[in-house]
Amino acid sequence: MDRPASWRNFAIDVEAERPFRVGGATVEPVSREASYATGKERIQPQTLKVLIALTRRKGAVVTRAELIDSCWGGRIVGEDVINRSISILRDFAQRAGGFTIETVPKAGYRLLETGDNRRSPAMRAAIGLALLAILAIGAWAALRWQESSGPEAPLVALKPLTSSSDPESRELAVATADSIAHMMIDGSFHGRLAWPATANDEATADIVLTGDVRHAGDTFTALMQVRDRRTGTVVFSRRYESSSKDAEDLPEQIGAEISSNLTGALALMVLDRRQSDTPDLTADKLKAIAIIVSDEDPLGSYEISRRVIEKHPKSVLAQIGLAYDTAFALGSLPRQDRPEAVLKARVAADKALRMAPDFGDTYAPWCFLHPPTQARECEDRLRAGMKADPDAPFTPVFLSSLLFNVGQFEESSQFARTALAGDPFHPHKLRRVVRTLIVLGQKEEAEQLFAKAIRWWPKHEGLHWDRLEAYAIRGDLDGAERAIGRMPPSVLERSRIGISAMLGAYRLGDRQRLRTLCLAPDADFLVRSFCLTALHRVGDRDGALKVAEQLFPRAVGRSASEDEAMWLDDPYAGIEPMLSSPAAEWLRSEPRFLDFAARTGALRYWGSDRLPDFCRGRPEPICSTLRARRRT
Repeated sequence: MDRPASWRNFAIDVEAERPFRVGGATVEPVSREASYATGKERIQPQTLKVLIALTRRKGAVVTRAELIDSCWGGRIVGEDVINRSISILRDFAQRAGGFTIETVPKAGYRLLETGDNRRSPAMRAAIGLALLAILAIGAWAALRWQESSGPEAPLVALKPLTSSSDPESRELAVATADSIAHMMIDGSFHGRLAWPATANDEATADIVLTGDVRHAGDTFTALMQVRDRRTGTVVFSRRYESSSKDAEDLPEQIGAEISSNLTGALALMVLDRRQSDTPDLTADKLKAIAIIVSDEDPLGSYEISRRVIEKHPKSVLAQIGLAYDTAFALGSLPRQDRPEAVLKARVAADKALRMAPDFGDTYAPWCFLHPPTQARECEDRLRAGMKADPDAPFTPVFLSSLLFNVGQFEESSQFARTALAGDPFHPHKLRRVVRTLIVLGQKEEAEQLFAKAIRWWPKHEGLHWDRLEAYAIRGDLDGAERAIGRMPPSVLERSRIGISAMLGAYRLGDRQRLRTLCLAPDADFLVRSFCLTALHRVGDRDGALKVAEQLFPRAVGRSASEDEAMWLDDPYAGIEPMLSSPAAEWLRSEPRFLDFAARTGALRYWGSDRLPDFCRGRPEPICSTLRARRRT
């Protein structure tokens, strides 16, 4: 059976590429300019194509044959030509920082992120949640729509997957289609599903899902595509690979990802039709989904939202899209552009709330468009959103995260479970439940859930990040060591190597080596989080307090305007859950603790009647001071 045309590696067209980020650099393909903290330069066209090819498959191996197909149009080129491009890009990576290009012997090359991991997984999670909150509007609209006398909900046509002629591929194709259908139905799917779809179903469908499974040697490859039939927009396209021994997990992995993305795309179509049935608005937002799914590029989605709101100023989807997309692109915008962008996004968020006050997720953008020092106001708004709409899809996740940061781990866990109950395959909701379970000491349940999550999402770094951070918050060095031992070598490589080295010094009782590793300028956030416990346990109080200085940066100024300026300087700084953690119990008996709590904004939050878990049940000594502050 000949390989279908959709499987070909089409040549990269630099002129058609969107701006993207790689490591510490922002690259504009059309102008070929790359800018980073220390400078700006122009990349040669052929080298830029190689960079685009490697960035598209970030973390995965790109073979020489694939580079030739996509960058040289399949023409025969010598190895020295490819080697020269890789060498040029490695020099560029050293100047820009944040990524490397690794040679995989007898396979090809892969691009790996190496920059400060403190916020990149957390930021990716926030971006995903922001996007999906936008999508959730459509899910809400779908429910309202189905209750009304309007037209039928959109139809999804799931066509039988094609395959190569061998029995294994045919069997895997059938299993994959079954998995997609069942996971869509088990999740928050509000449309109509035609499965297996006929030619007539495809001709009348709103969304068409196709796929092809191939088997070559010891590798299975599946190419999946979701298309909006009305506009021809590709909503989602992804290539999956698996070895024969792991192929049994492939159907669920594809099902989890396709069902999550397809539900969101369908939701947008529902909202669009409820308002004005404008295919161009839906198509633009579907392109934003594709950007985030494939590239996790907040700037690309932000630019689309800016264009959409100019064309559709009366659309609630356009308003809330700009609000969320601005919030999560803020750290990527030039500092001088941030105040005006935030002002416009706040106006959009206010309009969205006025237009849809009975939809809980319109209450959340306010939180992301104000400094974290306003955590109390944020919580009030999120709870108002829950009251207005108890079934709000993402407000429970946002509220869970806020409560987690301020040390209310018990209630955070309840909201995380609520969110997951309605969407059992979503990676961001899975990771939130896993981390709260670990912090609360329910490690066995957490690890069982993590095992399922990582089977569905084997390349999702955020799951590993939250799991490790939770062990740091718990102060469980043994649990962290076991978790690291089971992590894939390519996942969170810098953090994993740093934590392993630090734990090695701790096990040997080498205080000097431990102190050196923990206070190294390039120690990342996760390493320092574990160091807080390790240094305390070996009796290095001074070293542990120096680590605390780095873990709890100042986010509170002398006035509201100074708070805002500090937040605009660093949109991702704020209250850290480590401050309220079981691991930091010793720190709460230190005189410096109140200073740490004040400078991060935690003390301002606790100054109400919203004290953390360590002041409940068997309250710690510091709680009398916090309660006294509450009464003043």
